[in-house]
Amino acid sequence: MKIKNILSAALVVGFILTVFAGCAKKEPTFRLSQTELNIDCGEKQTLSVALENTGSDPYGIVWESDNTDVATVKSGIVTGVSAGVAVIKARVTVYSNSKTVSEELTCTVTVAGTPTLSAISFEESEQTVAPGSTILLSPVLTPNGAPSTLVWSSSDETVATVDRYGCVTAIGEGTATVTVVDEATSLSAQCTIRVSENASVPTEPTGTELTLNRTQISLYPGEAFYLTVEDAPGELTWGSSNTDIAFIRSDGYVKAVSPGTAVITVTDGINRASCTVTVMYYPSAPEGTTEAPQPTTEEPQPPTDTPTVPDIPTSPEPETPTDGEE
Repeated sequence: MKIKNILSAALVVGFILTVFAGCAKKEPTFRLSQTELNIDCGEKQTLSVALENTGSDPYGIVWESDNTDVATVKSGIVTGVSAGVAVIKARVTVYSNSKTVSEELTCTVTVAGTPTLSAISFEESEQTVAPGSTILLSPVLTPNGAPSTLVWSSSDETVATVDRYGCVTAIGEGTATVTVVDEATSLSAQCTIRVSENASVPTEPTGTELTLNRTQISLYPGEAFYLTVEDAPGELTWGSSNTDIAFIRSDGYVKAVSPGTAVITVTDGINRASCTVTVMYYPSAPEGTTEAPQPTTEEPQPPTDTPTVPDIPTSPEPETPTDGEE
């Protein structure tokens, strides 16, 4: 009888221990979504931390880059700054099982130099226009922000001409092929221009010369600027040579998208004016700091009836030394 009681008690204890072991909370584990990352200058990629066995336990993640001149990180978003290698660290802390558990996860980020152009294309390979009309062709560059030097040409200038910005003017009825070529890579794209009297007729131009408030501007991605035409003669048509770099609204609002150069053109049907928009890479963090200065993303105010051009700061003139001074 005693043996039976002892065995029963042992079974009960074993059962209780098994239940407690099953209910005991496992140690939390952490895992970074990627341990290696290859990006271009100006490119952004997001890292995330997978948490296991944490339940509703409070936790915190501190992100850090060991070389902010190469890559920065904020809330897991990694941005390539310049060519090189940086290690992104995610320090995870969880309060679990009445104790604090911490672990540091790392991802090696390799940032390539300036991206190389790999392809040029047009969204529309054919366009039909009326004689005397003007359209702006905007090639799509791959990857976005890749530097390029584009040269434009027309197969028949008696049908259609094209300027260095991709602005096509229809001359006479017929068909012409407009070609754009990148000088550095010899990559090219073509668009067939059909000029026909049956095409839609553009608004009658005024013939007044167009003058923009700025002919060159430099912006960071996300920044914006208003372009205005002095004494605008009537209906205007705006266009961008590359909307992946900078796009333009019908009211002259320019928005920088990604690093590179785009030409904003405005036309009244005959005359046109242009502004070169340079979208710059985000600045590197100053030496001795961990955060790079961020460009302003404050929206510009729409122009008034009499727009003014922002003052451009100039460097002070050096003082002329007086006699006896070196």
